[in-house]
Formats: sequence, structure tokens, C-alpha cells
Amino acid sequence: MNPIIIIITAGILLIFNPQILILPGILQESQSKAEIEITQGNGKISVKGYYYNGKSKEKEIFYILDLYKKSKSGNSKSTQSGKKIVPPKQKVLLSKVGLNIDNNLKCKVFLKVLNQQYEVIAVDSVFYGY
Repeated sequence: MNPIIIIITAGILLIFNPQILILPGILQESQSKAEIEITQGNGKISVKGYYYNGKSKEKEIFYILDLYKKSKSGNSKSTQSGKKIVPPKQKVLLSKVGLNIDNNLKCKVFLKVLNQQYEVIAVDSVFYGY
């Protein structure tokens, strides 16, 4: 079993193990949350970006999900972006990316959520394989 180190500082929770480093969202707007989820199975990983609207009214948001990948086949960057209207008290899927796993796979994923004024309201990032 790999050691896990948990550090809580200045409102940021860091969880570290040799396979995954997760930096949960640093929120600028209360009751908003960006979340990146990585699942692994059958030689692949699935990366999903979510947004939770904790407000009592719907919210129009814009999002950008950047994925930087290093593997034996080389380096690549993928960007997905869009606009959604999120119902109150709901968590919605913003983006989904699938990757084949090889022994050297490393990826960094960054999710940024913006309001109608293009101000950042929620962020999350995940480092896989570092």
C-alpha cells in the first residue's frame, strides 16, 4: 500500500500518493464547486469535469477543461469548453475525456468555471501519475 499524505493549509486540501495528486477547488464564490473525477478500468482512464450550483436559482456558466498528457507516444494538450445553464442545487457533467493507459502516462487536468461576467467562480485540478 502506498503512503498517503494529507495537508490542509489556507483552505486548500492536498492529498498525495504516488499515482494521483488532487487539488480540490479553491472557491471564489460560495456555494459553487468545480470537481474533476478520474476513474480507472480496463486499461483506460476516464476524466470527468463537474460543476455544482449550490444556489437557490439557476446559473449560467462557462467552463474550460484543459488536459495535458505525457506518455510514451508523446505529449498532447486537449481543451474542451462550453456554456451550460445549471439548475439550482444540482451537479452537472460539463466534460468527459477518455485516455488509454500506458506505463508512462502522466496527465494534468485543470477545470475553470466562470460566471456571465467571465469571472472565475470555481476551479479544480488533478495530477495523474506524478
